[in-house]
Amino acid sequence: MVLQLARDVEETVACPILEYSPLLNDDDLKEIIAAGLTENALVSVARRETVSEDLADDVAATLEIPAVAALLANPNAQIREETLDSIIDQAREVKSLHRPLAMRPSLSIRAMKRIAGFVASALVHHMINANALENDAAENILERVRARIMSERVDDTEAQRLLEQARDYHARGMLDDAFIVNGIENNQRELLIQCLGVMADIDAKVVRQILHSKSGRAVTALAWKAGLSMRTAFQIQTELALVSPSQLVAAKNGETYPLDDSEMVWQLSYFTE
Repeated sequence: MVLQLARDVEETVACPILEYSPLLNDDDLKEIIAAGLTENALVSVARRETVSEDLADDVAATLEIPAVAALLANPNAQIREETLDSIIDQAREVKSLHRPLAMRPSLSIRAMKRIAGFVASALVHHMINANALENDAAENILERVRARIMSERVDDTEAQRLLEQARDYHARGMLDDAFIVNGIENNQRELLIQCLGVMADIDAKVVRQILHSKSGRAVTALAWKAGLSMRTAFQIQTELALVSPSQLVAAKNGETYPLDDSEMVWQLSYFTE
């Protein structure tokens, strides 16, 4: 009866059985997958309370992106390193897999280095935090990402287009903390560089230098000059500038800038004079 329900063509019948029934063993599930499942039904299998390595292999082998994403997001899914390597190979060009990959618990250093080679800098920060890396290991990964970012420049035509876009947003009063945070979360790095330049009245080349400086104080001063909150300044440090954990500047009393105005000005003068 359970196998019959699990194979039902109606997803409303099959999906709950595939996800929750303890009566289905690995052999049953592997046979059902081999016979062909709808996308939602396969996602249900990937979400099961326990997913063995063999079952995870079969789910990953279908190349169904939603199911693979669900598998990665399932902390109880046992995924072999070889299977994870294969998923990483495919994920480079599949943005919807970037977040579940980066947020996968208990990643190896090797896997994190590979993932850091293509996901957004904000996701790299979350990945490092989720895996509680030691400072040296975290810095090694951050340095690789910084090098990658420095090589990903836009051409002059695109830079000018983004500058005009930033000026338009500024004229319409759209550039604020929420805009910057949204841009970080959506990996709009080049647009954000132009926006921060417009907000702080600093050339975009200087903004780029500050973000690449690895200095938490300089990045904090840039955010202050742009009129942003300290909360946003910290997010810029961690997720856009990839400042090393040991160099991060934290908020005073959890919300205010810890540096006085004169020190902020001095930090910026190092880059602007």
